[in-house]
Formats: sequence, C-alpha cells, structure tokens
Amino acid sequence: MKNDFTTVTAYIFDADRKEERNYTTQAEVIRAFLEGKPHMALSDISAATGFPEPSVSAQMRSLRTSKFGNRVVDRRFASAAGKYVYKLMPNDA
Repeated sequence: MKNDFTTVTAYIFDADRKEERNYTTQAEVIRAFLEGKPHMALSDISAATGFPEPSVSAQMRSLRTSKFGNRVVDRRFASAAGKYVYKLMPNDA
C-alpha cells in the first residue's frame, strides 16, 4: 500500500524555537487512515502507516478515549488468517 499521509501529517513553524515541529499524533494519523476502511489486520495498518504494530495497537486503544472522541473500534477474529482484524466504526454524530 502507498503511504499518502503527507496530507494528514501537518507541520507548524515555531518562531520562538526557530524549528518546524510535527503536531499530528500517531492516533490522528491512524484515525484518518482507518476512516471508511474495511476490517484490517494490525500488520496491514502498520505497513500502510509506517508505525510499528505495538504502536498501532496502543493508538487504537487511544481512539477509544474521550480525548480522541470515544470512537468504537470493532475487533473480530479472522479465522482464515488466524489473527484479529480491526475497523474504526463511523461516528454516530
């Protein structure tokens, strides 16, 4: 899969520090990637985002918190693949 997160990852120039810093979190990148996607394995999400699988797993837990909108992440066991697959469910709002 092609990593097309240049439009998701944003940078801001901090004039006081004279440096560019990334203010987009891993959770925001993963949320943007998963929006509208079917169930996917951690390995597929990791490959698409470039983040390690443990980070993807941790950030999907973060998406369930109030800080990231109390999102529902559906988890199912894909018996053919022998692993779990995940889907970010749409917001009810």
